[in-house]
Amino acid sequence: MEQLHLVTIAGLKRSGKTTVVEAIVSELHLRGYRVGTVKTMRQHADPLNAPDTDTHRHGEAGASVVVAIHADGTSRFERCPPPSSVRELSGLFPRDIDVLVSEGVIDPSDPHMVVLCLKEPSALEETLATRRLSARLVLAVSGPAAASWDPALLPGTPSFDVTNAAQKKALVDMLLGKIREADKPQ
Repeated sequence: MEQLHLVTIAGLKRSGKTTVVEAIVSELHLRGYRVGTVKTMRQHADPLNAPDTDTHRHGEAGASVVVAIHADGTSRFERCPPPSSVRELSGLFPRDIDVLVSEGVIDPSDPHMVVLCLKEPSALEETLATRRLSARLVLAVSGPAAASWDPALLPGTPSFDVTNAAQKKALVDMLLGKIREADKPQ
């Protein structure tokens, strides 16, 4: 791969975003790609750094960076301004990451691949408005609405139910096709 490729999984709460991220990441990993993820959270940080934890107390006391060593590995917490784009975060990942999957929208104007998660097809307009996304940026639809998706809602935009193995593979095939297209010399 020539460059780091960005995929955003966008949607409202409980629209299936995490399920779609897990499906895409696991399928890309199975195919040998190195994948990084970004989780955009509107509420307070990870429970590892939630109020009442020692890591949170360290930060509140003035630590710029807190590293927690725990049974599952190592976590790092750093207080800094929120990024203006996912591309701004790319420096936090190893250089050999092929695909960066963002669960949540950071910069709605950044023209990368967007998979829109919908709880139901009727949530399309609200989701686009709330996440400040243009329909033209949506590459595919997923989430619970995929099973009852009406293609007339976003003409030319396919839907994928990632709980179905064949559809999960088809979504990743489509994403990789777009990545190969982007990597072609102009």
